Amino acid sequence: MADMNRCARCGATLPPRQGEGESCPRCLLALGLSTGFASLGGAKGASSSDEVPSDFPDSIGGFGILDTLGEGGTGVVYLAEQTQPVRRKVALKVVRAGLSSREVLARFETERQALALLSHPGIAKVLDAGTAEDGRAFFAMEWVPGVPITEHCDRERLTTVQRLELLVEVCEAVQHAHAEGVTHGEIKPSNVLVTEEDEGPRPKILDLGVARALGERLTAEALYSAQGLLSGTPSYVAPEQITVTPAGPSEGDARADVYALGVLLYELLAGAPPFEARRLRQAGWAEMVQVIQQEEPPRPSARVTTLEGTSASEVAVRRRTEPRRLIKELRGDLDWIALKALEKDRSRRYQSAYDLGLDIRRLLRHEPVTARPASLRSLLGKALRRYRRQFARRRGPVDPKRRSRS
Repeated sequence: MADMNRCARCGATLPPRQGEGESCPRCLLALGLSTGFASLGGAKGASSSDEVPSDFPDSIGGFGILDTLGEGGTGVVYLAEQTQPVRRKVALKVVRAGLSSREVLARFETERQALALLSHPGIAKVLDAGTAEDGRAFFAMEWVPGVPITEHCDRERLTTVQRLELLVEVCEAVQHAHAEGVTHGEIKPSNVLVTEEDEGPRPKILDLGVARALGERLTAEALYSAQGLLSGTPSYVAPEQITVTPAGPSEGDARADVYALGVLLYELLAGAPPFEARRLRQAGWAEMVQVIQQEEPPRPSARVTTLEGTSASEVAVRRRTEPRRLIKELRGDLDWIALKALEKDRSRRYQSAYDLGLDIRRLLRHEPVTARPASLRSLLGKALRRYRRQFARRRGPVDPKRRSRS
């Protein structure tokens, strides 16, 4: 009986309500950190260390299946062929069993009209949605033969300026979606692929509308559910997107996408996100929430020297420079732009993807940027918010006589 209550991945003891073959909260969190649809539109390959199954059905929902593109926590993505009303290749995302197809499609339907208005070269279109023969929901999307933006930049050894120019294009595409009332909710490298076109490399955003249809707030309860229910990737999740109590914080708005763009900018600059995925993966739930919601990220220029598994020299070489010059490039305005996008308090972030992109354009034109080092008042405010209870205990009751004399 004891074996039936052990994690299928690491052997840890499971909560009583979980059964044989399920995973513990830590392994589920690791799954949420390491999986996704990294090859959604591009070359074949899994986004995790597990190999993608080579066997696949002949057809799903009238789409002929050609190959497996990737597998993640919420399902499998196939390369498929559509024959009616037009013949074309598509990326077919089939939601895993266990997620309510009716609920997923209902959430998607609320955004479908807005999605139909999206027409931007930087956004991959969602072409269709429906239910497969086995009852699972599926989404047919434009097939983008590309690779994640971070992989493209490193492979091509793009300079910092070239990386910033690509990110500005991503900001413009996100702003277009926001203007039509569509937010993403899960912007990360595997959802921003770069494809080669006649005009040169172009970043394309995947999963707009689909991510929200599949999305559930990141909760401790989700960790005890079926594998892969974690819809967000903690390294890219905004603080307000995490639910700590049943009531939870307010839902993320467009500024949650701005935060994710800030993490993407940070990774393009420094070679890694602000907080190591490995650290979040190994942390307990409470510690992970504390890091995301309270811990201030280091400046990108400082982060370069503290990377795990790589060196500052390797990061610099991928940007066609050397460590001291890279740190000098990042120090100052780029540090402040990234940190403003990553503000814990969303009222202090860039208020739109347009504003973030505009400040990057100002920097590229050698103009003054709006991001500036935090003032002493702001820093004190952050400290007070973080340690409010500790400060309250230390101060104790105020003497009325002392107050009147002051």
